[in-house]
Amino acid sequence: MGGLAPENTHPFCLGSYSFGHNGTILRYPRLLEHPLVTPPAGETDSEAFFNFLMTTYDAADPIGSLREAIRTTVQRSPFSGLNFLFSDGDRLFSYRLGLFELHWLQRPGQLLVASERVTDEQWHTVQQDVLLVLDPDDLDAPHAERLLGDELLAEARVQRVDMQAHLRGAARGEAAAERARAAVADS
Repeated sequence: MGGLAPENTHPFCLGSYSFGHNGTILRYPRLLEHPLVTPPAGETDSEAFFNFLMTTYDAADPIGSLREAIRTTVQRSPFSGLNFLFSDGDRLFSYRLGLFELHWLQRPGQLLVASERVTDEQWHTVQQDVLLVLDPDDLDAPHAERLLGDELLAEARVQRVDMQAHLRGAARGEAAAERARAAVADS
């Protein structure tokens, strides 16, 4: 969602928090209905999700906060993917739900997360509805846990969105901007 513009560029940041998202939340304006959500500076579903998350985020319960944001998003909108990287300035939280893949790799002193296996090393595939917590104080393996569970996962409306994947540059940006305008009009 959203055209090619600096205000639509990931990561989105607030203080020590940063967020990047892979996928499309079709009816993302529904996340902005909470009275305390800061309106996005740009026109992306990703920034809308981040602003929604930060409205209800509890630093004492980051996993619970992420769980509730995902649960609300699944209940309010169809999506192609809710894959994201979220950092609290210390730990990295990585989540997979939808059409896109997510992988992690452990190296001595490093934990890497990527949407593609970018080397020939032995990458691990993250399963649907799994949150990884990468902690710099424990680099042996990420903590992993499910956020939604089978019942709510069965209700998730996952659908392909980008029917113009062949487009590049300005044409792709214009198609994404048009999707954002349509999402706002539809909500």
